[in-house]
Amino acid sequence: MKEEEKKVKIMKTIRVNVKAFAIIVLMLCVMVSTFAVGQKDAVAADETVILKLGHIDTPSSPMGLGAEKFKELVESRSNGKIRVDVFPSEQIGTGPAMVEDLIGGSLELYLENPGTFDQYVDAQKIHFVQYYFRSREHLRACTKSDLWKEVFTEPMEKIGVKTLGTKWNWDRGPIRVFVSTKPVRTPDDLDGIKLRLWSSDVAIRLWKYLGASPIVMSWNEVYLGLVTGTVDAVTASGATLWPNKFTEVAKYVTLLGQQIQTINLHMNKDLFDSLPADLQEILIDCANDAGAYFTDLVNNNWEKEKQLMIKEHGAEFLTVDPIDLKKWIEKAKTMLYVFEDEGLLPKGLYDKFQKIPDEL
Repeated sequence: MKEEEKKVKIMKTIRVNVKAFAIIVLMLCVMVSTFAVGQKDAVAADETVILKLGHIDTPSSPMGLGAEKFKELVESRSNGKIRVDVFPSEQIGTGPAMVEDLIGGSLELYLENPGTFDQYVDAQKIHFVQYYFRSREHLRACTKSDLWKEVFTEPMEKIGVKTLGTKWNWDRGPIRVFVSTKPVRTPDDLDGIKLRLWSSDVAIRLWKYLGASPIVMSWNEVYLGLVTGTVDAVTASGATLWPNKFTEVAKYVTLLGQQIQTINLHMNKDLFDSLPADLQEILIDCANDAGAYFTDLVNNNWEKEKQLMIKEHGAEFLTVDPIDLKKWIEKAKTMLYVFEDEGLLPKGLYDKFQKIPDEL
């Protein structure tokens, strides 16, 4: 009987200890949870959130000035709770490297065309296909569509990227141009032209099909490449020419308008999600306001900068005959459908976007 009483006593003791252990574990979980919430509040209340923002262009370019405007707005509206450190001219890595760093979490913000994420989201390749969007109004209408959210916004968030500019009003432009050391008006003129391009299968294959000889080169190496003859031409936004002085060494500028593009501020999503709601709202609002500032700069400076390039660099701005322009468009469209058939671009996506009216 005494032996049985001992066993019962031992079992009671074990049950008490198990209960005590469970209570301790529960208390620790509550403490950890409270600490995490407290930490988030502490960051918002007492600490400065430091965000590194990288981009490829010069500080004086519209992109550079747009990045600085975003910094100014964020730091002012957050009352110092957020600090933005801007790194222009690929100071912290090439475009592809910054994309990797953003997704990996070692870079907080990246300002560029969403097409630079094409290695992670296939649909982003359309941003490098010529004449994909009919007009600036058509592109803006597409950004407001459910289709845009389905093929761009949601897949980007799945890879860990939050796009801050909800209005998609960072209009890269006002026109896409072809800058070269000899006149180019038709696809036939591309024969033998060494064209600087970025690392994109779609862009490289498309320009090869048109007749050029693509050479992959970092953006900050383009000027020297033109000087040394490593490349003969570069395709670029018109707003980038004067800040980068390309027409000093390549005076022919063909107004092809082959890509209607937008850029945006992209942020590491985990970091964005970790911030208090008020700071998230500030970042989004400032991205939209800086986008409007950027677009005004681009549109207002273009004519003035054209005249400066003509006067100081002897630049020649070449228009394309409508018949020749049709050749560019037809060739680009041919490859577009080839890319869809091969699976490089989502099948049927082009036709779906073409059904969207110019205003939504």
